[in-house]
Amino acid sequence: MATKLFNDLVFRHMVELTSSDCIFCSTQERETGRVRLYLIFDNHGQIYSRNGLKGTWVEVKDQDEYVTVRDAYTSARHQGTVPRYSA
Repeated sequence: MATKLFNDLVFRHMVELTSSDCIFCSTQERETGRVRLYLIFDNHGQIYSRNGLKGTWVEVKDQDEYVTVRDAYTSARHQGTVPRYSA
């Protein structure tokens, strides 16, 4: 189910948080227009998504969602077309 929901995940912005060793990413689902926020830790491999209703970050444990986000992130990073900032 997650693969269908995240099939067309487009990365819009990336902010490298050097002191936290992670990347803050703003994404949008192409089909629904829904915006999703992620924290991606390159060194640890963990990914967290923002739960706006609860005001918390939740680790992505669903394998389909994890692979989809990781693959889309890797692709966006290598293409170099997504604005990337450092903080």
